[in-house]
Amino acid sequence: MRLKLANLVGIALLGLTPPATAQLQVQSVVDLGTLGGAGSWAEGINDAGMVVGGSETTIAGERHPFLWVPDPSNPTQGTMVDLGVPFPSVAAHDVNGLGQVVGYTFGSSPAQGFLWTPTNPLDPTQGGTYQLVPGRADGLNDLGMVAADSSFDVFVWTATGGVVSTGVVGISNGITQRGDVFGASGGDSFIWVPQAPQDLSLGGTTTFLGLSGSNAWGANVHRQVVGVFSSPSSGIDSAYVWTPIDPDAPELGGTTTDLGVPGGGTYAQSESINDLGQITGVSTTGAGLNQAWVWSQGVTTLLPPLPGYTSAWTLDISNNGHVVGASLDALGNERATLWILVPPPPPDPNTEVEDLIEDVEDLVASGALNHGQGNGLIKKLEAVLKKLESGNTNAAINILQAFINSATGFMNGGILTQTEGDDLVASATAIIALLQP
Repeated sequence: MRLKLANLVGIALLGLTPPATAQLQVQSVVDLGTLGGAGSWAEGINDAGMVVGGSETTIAGERHPFLWVPDPSNPTQGTMVDLGVPFPSVAAHDVNGLGQVVGYTFGSSPAQGFLWTPTNPLDPTQGGTYQLVPGRADGLNDLGMVAADSSFDVFVWTATGGVVSTGVVGISNGITQRGDVFGASGGDSFIWVPQAPQDLSLGGTTTFLGLSGSNAWGANVHRQVVGVFSSPSSGIDSAYVWTPIDPDAPELGGTTTDLGVPGGGTYAQSESINDLGQITGVSTTGAGLNQAWVWSQGVTTLLPPLPGYTSAWTLDISNNGHVVGASLDALGNERATLWILVPPPPPDPNTEVEDLIEDVEDLVASGALNHGQGNGLIKKLEAVLKKLESGNTNAAINILQAFINSATGFMNGGILTQTEGDDLVASATAIIALLQP
């Protein structure tokens, strides 16, 4: 089935919309400020707009981790909080939906990681407490799973279970909401998928992408992976996105798209990919400057630096199209930066229903459903289109719910696989979310 808006129920429930095919527009470029020092940089952002990174302070030579919390009424305004982790050189690298933050020291060997938890999740500006995490704590999800590495042992750490090794010898660069860990090992990119995120003792499966000289810097819930590799077509280090043939079984392999050097230049790497497939990264121009960008459905949007700055790089993008990184001046001084993209228009429910009809037809053509079963589902969807045409939204929603019940019945009866049934249910659920006020 095609990868689109409704591939996961979770995405539908978040009310997310797919990226537009035209070039994206930048709505705002925001200076996030510092903790009193001259420079700062941003490394992670969650879907609530909370940003984490590192900043110089009023104490010479000290860099502290920060959490920037946006004003609920104005996402371009916010408060930067010093997390108070007692190390002279430390930065925050990721923040989850609960406002928890992970990071680690730099310039020290071995690195010391930390997990910071807000005292009041509804208002993280009130401060919080931290606990130490082994190694380089580089990623964190809403399940409280921390991806880290130490002495080239890639592992997952939780507050209750401690360290569980993935068995990968390499470095970790982060973790997805599904508990997948990604990074690099032996000059190749990898994604490690746990058998059960709630029980890490069951182990997991490691898939190497087979990309020469590569490093995986980001991944999303669809198990798409992005990073940098030695491009076989150009011979230079270029950005890539790898898409699995089956998101539920990435070990079956996937396809690699060479993004080249967006914006032009001599080097590029993808840094992050959100659940809508929007990718952010950085290129090195022919003049040796950093160029920040967002790539979406084959179209590149260049991100401008803050006024008065000459270049920029990015590290993360949220599902809301908010990008974080840093702007640099002519002397290389950094300033934490937030780019807010113009939200794309919502998808057309009629088009989504027509796409779902095609998905059912694909299942009939493959033999997963017989003609009678397929026709039953298609008739429901055609009825949805008629109700939408007449403006009877509530009736359309009720029919979509009946479609979900039928698809679930086929899945429970073993007629459809879990993946096939989940895709149909998720697509219909997403359409319902579009129709609801």
